[in-house]
Parts: sequence; C-alpha cells; structure tokens
Amino acid sequence: MQTERQAMRRDGWKQRAVITPDILQGEHAECGIAALAILLGFHGVHVSLAELRQQSGSLLRGSTLRHLAQLAEKEGFKATAHRWEPLNLKQQELPVIAHMRFIHFVVVERINDDGVLINDPSCGPMLITPQAFSRDFTGIVLKIQPRIPRRRGTAFSFHQALATCFRPDRILRKAGFEGAVVRYSLAASLLCIASGITAPLGLDILLQQSDQHPFAGVVMFASAGLTFFMALVLSDACCLNLGRMAWKRLVNSIRAAGDEHFLFARPQRTMMLFGAVKDIQATEVMNAFQALLWTMSALLVGAWLHPLPVLLVALLFLTQGLCLWQVYRRRGGVIARFGVGKMPVESVDVDFLSNPNWAAIGYSSDILFNRLAGVHALKASDAIKTAEAWLGPETLITALDVMKFALPILLLIHGQANADATLFALILGVATCFMVPRLKRGLHSKPLRDALVYLHDLPPAAAQPRAAISTTAKVSITQGCWSPTVDAPPVLENVNMSVHSGQVLIVHGPPGCGMTTLARLASGLLTPTHGAVEIGGRAILVDHRLLIIPGTIRQNLCLNRADIADSTLLANLEAVDLYQTIHRRGGLDMTLNGDRPSLSGGQLRRLMIARALCHEAGVLVLDEVLDNVETDLAKEILGTLKARGLAVVLTTKNKDLLDSEDQHLCLEEA
Repeated sequence: MQTERQAMRRDGWKQRAVITPDILQGEHAECGIAALAILLGFHGVHVSLAELRQQSGSLLRGSTLRHLAQLAEKEGFKATAHRWEPLNLKQQELPVIAHMRFIHFVVVERINDDGVLINDPSCGPMLITPQAFSRDFTGIVLKIQPRIPRRRGTAFSFHQALATCFRPDRILRKAGFEGAVVRYSLAASLLCIASGITAPLGLDILLQQSDQHPFAGVVMFASAGLTFFMALVLSDACCLNLGRMAWKRLVNSIRAAGDEHFLFARPQRTMMLFGAVKDIQATEVMNAFQALLWTMSALLVGAWLHPLPVLLVALLFLTQGLCLWQVYRRRGGVIARFGVGKMPVESVDVDFLSNPNWAAIGYSSDILFNRLAGVHALKASDAIKTAEAWLGPETLITALDVMKFALPILLLIHGQANADATLFALILGVATCFMVPRLKRGLHSKPLRDALVYLHDLPPAAAQPRAAISTTAKVSITQGCWSPTVDAPPVLENVNMSVHSGQVLIVHGPPGCGMTTLARLASGLLTPTHGAVEIGGRAILVDHRLLIIPGTIRQNLCLNRADIADSTLLANLEAVDLYQTIHRRGGLDMTLNGDRPSLSGGQLRRLMIARALCHEAGVLVLDEVLDNVETDLAKEILGTLKARGLAVVLTTKNKDLLDSEDQHLCLEEA
C-alpha cells in the first residue's frame, strides 16, 4: 500500500502544473534554439535568442538535436537524448523538448487525458489532442538537467511589460509618449469618477429633490456626459500613445543595430517586428482596462449614494469578471488562443486561388484543393471547439445580466429600495452590460502578448568599430581567419591581401571557398576571429542580392539623401554604362517595380554599383556583382573605378576576368 501511494505521489509530482517562459522564434529555422531557450528559462537560466544565435552561427538549415545538446552543455546542463513512445513520455518528468513532424521542435509541458499541452516556439502554448500529438511526434526527446544550480537573466513578463506603460516615475520625465500614456490613463480615470459623482447629483435636482433650480440639474447632467466623453477621448489617446511607444522603441533599436544583424537576419525577422507593432496598435486590451476602470469607479460612487441595489449590481459584475478570467486563463485553450471576437475560419481570397505560381512550384489543382480543404477543416474544428468551450460561460454571463435588472426591481417591489436608487442601479446595470463585451475582447491578450514577446527580441546595438580607419582609400587583411563559432572549422584561414587607391584585387576560387566571407571581412561587416583588418575611407559592400526599392531611379540612388545633385547621379550612371538605357525610359524619374523591375539582372547590379558611387565609397567591395555582366563591359567598369581612385575588391566566378593586369587572389592557394 505504501509503495502504491508513493508511486501515485511520484506520478502526481511529474504531472504537476508546468509553466514555461514565453519565447517565440524570430525565423522559421529558429524553432530549435527557441525551444532550448524556453527550457533553459524554466530552469532559471534566461538566455536571449540573440546570444543563442551568436553561439549557433548560421541557422539557415535549422538546428539538430546534437547541436541543441552542445549548447545546453555550454550553459552548464546535462543534456540527454531519448527515444520514447507517447505512453512512456507521459510517465517522465516534464518539460522536455520533443521533435515533431521531422522539422520542428516544441516543449512538452503536460500530458493527461484532456490532451497534450505544448509550448510551440512558432505560436505559443497550445493544447492538442493525444491523437494529433502521436501523429506528429517522432519519438525523439531532449531532456536537460542543471549540473550546478545557477540563475541568470530575467524572463519576459507580460504583466511587467504592460506595467511599464503606467510607471509613476515616468510622469516626472519630460513630455513624451511615455509620460503621455500615464497622464492620459490617470486623467481618464479621474474624469470617470467625476462623471459618476456629477450624474446622480444632477438627477436628484431634475427629480426636484433639491432646492436648486432644475436648470442646474441639466447643467450638471450635461457636464457628467461631457466628462465621460472626454474620458473616452483620453482612452483612445492612451491606446494611440502605447502604439507610438512601441514604434519608437523599434525604430530606435533598428537604427542602433549593427550591420551584422542585417547581414545575417532574414527580412522575415524585421517584418515580424513591424507586424508586432501593428498588433499593439490594434489591441483592445487598453480599452478593456479603461472600461473596467470606469465601471468600477461608477459602481463605487453608486454604492456610496445608494448602497444596497448598487452593491448587488457590483457583485454580479464582479462574478462575470471572474467567469471571464477563468475562461481566458486556461493555458493553451482554444478561447485563449482565438478569443471570441470572430470565428477563426477565413475565406480564401480569389487572387490567392488564381495565382499561377502554385503550378510553378509543383502544386496541381487537386493537391492545392486538398491542402486548402485540410487547412479549412482544421480551422473549422478549432471554431467548433471555441464555440463549445464558450457555451457554458456565455450562458452564465447572460443569466447574470438578467439578474442585474431583476434584483433591483424586486427590491423596489418589496420596499427595500426607493425609486431613485432603483433607477440608478438599472442605469449602472445597463452600463456593465455594455462593458462586459469590451472585457471579452480585451482579455483575449494573446496577440498583444505575442507582439510584446517579439519586441523583447530586438536587434542588439552595434559594437564600436574595431577596424583601423584612415583617410586614404585602402583595405588590407593580415593573417585573417574567420569561423562562425569557436568550435566550428574556419571558413577562411591565414588570408593576406592589400589593395590601395586605384587598384583592383580579383578574388576567385571554387564554390564554398569563402569568397563571400572575405568580401564581408574586407568591407568591415565581419570581424576576423584572428588577424587584423585595416580599412581606409568609406567601405561599401555590393553583393549579388538585388536590393531594389519600389520607386524612381533617383530614389534608388539617393536613398533618402537630398544633398546629391542630379549631375552626380547621371555621372555615376555613365560610369556603369547605364545612362543611355535609363535616359530613353524617362531618366531619373523612371519607375522601378519592386517585384518586376523593368531592368535586367545585370543592369540592376550595375545600378547598385552606381548607388555606391553616389554615396562616396572609398573602398568598393563587389561580391559576384559583375558575373552577370559581359566580360568586356565588366573590364570597362573596373577601369573606370580605378581611374576614380577607388580601392576595389571583386569576387567572381568569371574566369575571363582573370587575364587582366590586376591583382589576383585564389582562395585555394591562400
């Protein structure tokens, strides 16, 4: 008997409530390090994704379980990999990292008969059925345990992130968005209380229960309505400034970010940050908070004027709030994920169905239809679960709304309250009935929570430049070595090169020899692991990616600089043999479409070289830019760059350029 009791106690301890930190991956291939960060944070070691990215090096192909185990070992943890069936996993101590669908990592928090609660780095906590988990689970698990207990860093806190908007010490700062949020919130609350006090006094005068003139009651009643309207305006201003605060923080962080961030980060990560700001600007949480504040203020004032009927309304409203809180606090539930504002089933856009790119990537009409049908079925299933989960609480909330009107009337019939108190309680009951839907929309805080989590992973500030800078255009590398991590083999090793003003260095070699890495070292975007890099003048890297913005040729060349004359722009276009081509199509006012520009790939790359010349480059690094340009034209462009006194480093796979008199560097021989 004692053994069975100990086993039951042990199993109960293993299935205790587990809450892991909120961390969302910034890119598709970061699910592994994000899951590891979640598990490390659960054990008190809060490592940012930026640190794990730096330790991991390139994440273009994602992370393997062995790689995650090595990262955990570096943080002082014992990492062990297991192969378990779902039934065996239920008996183990959680949380653990589970491998799903052969391409994804999640953190398993709890397994019971209701389902499997996972913390998915792509979407957050989610409760899935045991059948769905068994279908996607590959049986591979990573379990980590701390060797020496140590805590460092702080976890993301949703409540603290919201509380920073209302810190009293920010009122003492200069006028700005932070102080405006606090002032607007406090002013809206005070106006609400003033409205709650003024309205019943004006009502007493209108009902001739006071010696004052009825016109005074009209004035007081109108003042109450005006103050309530001002509170609404201030609440909207508070929400607007909350969005402005997030926008200001994001823009300042991107401005201060180093070149390494934009060199290695996919555009998706930056777009997710801007999308997070948009979610904050569209949130209903702040409006719901203000609605709760107004309602509680009015109920407190009403309870002071007419205690018994108003206290009943306040108690019923509090019960509704507790019911809503119990629904939304269920971690990973469908209501906590989708809310009740709208069904999570969306129609398919006509343009999406008519997109010819589906056939280009191998999707036939049958495959596309089956895929869309499957997505729609999953969303419809979630919608049905949401409706079923909300049926009981909605019935209770509706019954409580009816009681808000029935109880004050019953008190009036039995002589426990007068007509004024009953009327005031009914007015407050109507107000609370309007406030409950706002609370329902506002308590669905997952979009806001996800947005704040994304903004918690902002780009790190740029470090101080480590390369020696001089006024003469030159670039030199001495015994240069570079590797993505300390343990990884070097991509470049013992590279020596020197290019001065008016010289061209042509770098060539087989694929994968490190030409792009050398170009980034020569432009100062990478810091060598060993050796030294000396750069004189302004170094600009032009790589093979087509970085074209939708707009005119002038806008693409100037990049928001208004001090560049048109004559300079035209001269630089002439230097890359683009003047005649662009002049026939509208000149500097010619428009480029971002998706389908009217210039060829080689012409666009020459346009990027002209852009670098417009921004006064002293050292120009061209990473395979001239490979799509005719050999004779490429030699003419290099001759023009030399005549202008630039130090040029060119990486190329075009062997026809190797017969020139310029310096050559073969990375096979470096």
